[in-house]
Amino acid sequence: MTLGFISAGIMSVGTASAIEMGKIKGKQEIKNTIATSGVSFLFAIAWTLSIPLMTKVPAYIEGGINLMRSLAGGGGFGL
Repeated sequence: MTLGFISAGIMSVGTASAIEMGKIKGKQEIKNTIATSGVSFLFAIAWTLSIPLMTKVPAYIEGGINLMRSLAGGGGFGL
């Protein structure tokens, strides 16, 4: 349920950082805000699309650990 909130947070933090950088520079430029918002949007989309892939990662890590254990224990590949 938190996926939408994380994506919204990525976008709002990106836009807020562009506004704050404009304050530090002393001039607000809309092109910087729009560009940063676009990049934040791309990261939010990448986050949303990567969730189905990240659900498979623990199984791959567990398989890799089991493979390393069998190799370290002298089991070899069993060919």
